[in-house]
Amino acid sequence: MTMPGETPNPETRMPGALLLALLVSGISLAACYGATFLLAEHLRDQGRDPALAGIAVTTGTVFTIAVALVAGRLAARIGTLRCLALAGLVMALAMLAFALTGRVAGSHLVGGALLGIAWSLFYILAPLPIIARVAAGQRIRDLTYLSGAQMAGLGLAAPLGGSVAAQGLPLAFVYIGFALLASGAAMLLLAIGARRTDGRASPAHAGQGPDDGSILDLARVGAVLATTARVPIVLIGLASCTFAGLATFQSLYAAERGLAFGQFFLVFTLVTVALRFGLAAHLTRLPAERLAVFLLALVVVALALFWLDRGSVPVYLLASALFAAGYGLSYSTLNALAVNRAEAGGAAPAVASQVFTITYFLGLFGFPAIGGLLISMGGTALLLPVLAALATLALALALGMLRMPGVARKSV
Repeated sequence: MTMPGETPNPETRMPGALLLALLVSGISLAACYGATFLLAEHLRDQGRDPALAGIAVTTGTVFTIAVALVAGRLAARIGTLRCLALAGLVMALAMLAFALTGRVAGSHLVGGALLGIAWSLFYILAPLPIIARVAAGQRIRDLTYLSGAQMAGLGLAAPLGGSVAAQGLPLAFVYIGFALLASGAAMLLLAIGARRTDGRASPAHAGQGPDDGSILDLARVGAVLATTARVPIVLIGLASCTFAGLATFQSLYAAERGLAFGQFFLVFTLVTVALRFGLAAHLTRLPAERLAVFLLALVVVALALFWLDRGSVPVYLLASALFAAGYGLSYSTLNALAVNRAEAGGAAPAVASQVFTITYFLGLFGFPAIGGLLISMGGTALLLPVLAALATLALALALGMLRMPGVARKSV
């Protein structure tokens, strides 16, 4: 019998059909999540206050954090792939609720809540089939592919929706299209979960007993934090704070310097997606801890360039590209390190992945409030050195991780 912290018979590679289903679903659900960027315009078209979009997104954030705490228990009860398929169906309902915004009272709030539930379930649980099936030294590859798919979906949503709307179609039709996309992803996951992919039980049905390692409770969280997995978990919290601060107030930063903030997001998306898909297969050959140090060093250099830039477009683009390279690849690198170090320390790797993602959520959604306070006190002149200090602290902790016992140094 497999114990809660163990991974049964890990393989070098994921079954192709399962990995493809995860990637397609990642693109689809991330595109739906990215469709929230169109919500303010949709509300305005319906004669409603565009500010309601912010309330809908805030509602989604609350549900994202809440569901993240119980997603593992649901996965243990009905199976991970079934949970991911459920996320697709809930996301489809969220898109339909947004389509009805302006016609049905409160539908934007319902849509926001459903969006948060769906995105939390998928983002928390999607790495678990990879963790369960792939050997420690190879996980970084498939985790990077997965994060690349999600970033591609987020980046494609607004341009795709905007181009459809430019043809004269109401944005409600765009949301209906995204609902169909999410439904298709759910059906694909159910189809994969209903059959055996390699002669063994499908991961949709595996590990559903009370000892399943995906259940999140205080004892298991404590066991994870007692291992050196706590370091990459802290690192992703710091890194997500730097990203949240930089992205949330990018328009203000760019306006102060006469720059176009859209260039940051375009460069960030293109570089991140290109590197995640282009380098994923090669990351397994690199020493993971040293890779993390290098990537976080890139983040520090990028933030220094942002801080020093007084309006130079080339410097702005270079800083954006360096930040995308460092932060964009650090997520999957740190995720793999957290999972593998927890497993090496006898803790449940699936729990480590969930704690890692929850920490990421806390930084991503929590830091903008702190950043707003910093902006009110001293503008971007105060915000940028604080972000640089957080990144430098992360780099120092990553350097300290090189001397810690954990997994083998040559790879994750």
